[in-house]
Amino acid sequence: MLARIHEHPDRLAHYVALMRETAKREHGSGLGLARISAEAGMDLRLEVDGDLVSIVAHCTVEKRRDS
Repeated sequence: MLARIHEHPDRLAHYVALMRETAKREHGSGLGLARISAEAGMDLRLEVDGDLVSIVAHCTVEKRRDS
């Protein structure tokens, strides 16, 4: 799934395509990671350390300006 997400430069277009593709599934949508990438604008990466597998999501957040 992460490889498919990384193949597409337009995150939102890829997410919409996946919604169409998975719309008729009976169990689960399989959209979670694509949704995080598209809606939250987060970059995703897979980390494997022995038996431990992690999916890391990160993004840049601008510093809040106090009024």
